[in-house]
Amino acid sequence: MARSICIVFLVIFGMRAANVVQAISCTQSLLSLLPCLPFFTTPIPMPSVQCCVAVASLNLEANTKEIRQELCNCFKSAFTSYGVLPEKAKQVPQLCNVPVPVPIDPNIDCNTLNQFDYSKTNGNPKISSTGD
Repeated sequence: MARSICIVFLVIFGMRAANVVQAISCTQSLLSLLPCLPFFTTPIPMPSVQCCVAVASLNLEANTKEIRQELCNCFKSAFTSYGVLPEKAKQVPQLCNVPVPVPIDPNIDCNTLNQFDYSKTNGNPKISSTGD
């Protein structure tokens, strides 16, 4: 029952924040990450395979600075609303073996993401020291 309420709330919240950026909306992103919710909110030690697939897929789709900034703001709001444990969210890239160029941290300033270079070298993002 609680999970159903959470899902409905997630959909409603996502619709309110449905800023579409190059075909990826906040709602779509949040819905794609529903398999991660048990990991994000409970002491489960590992994310599910479905969660890792969703994270990898979303990471591939969010391939520009603008998209990542929009998703960063979306996730910050949603994670706070749904009781996501920040330390759990930070573990997902490593546990799922998905290199993401943006730290998963509710304290990050999404407007500063321009310092990241989204080109990848051997699957690892490069961070620009110039802030470009």
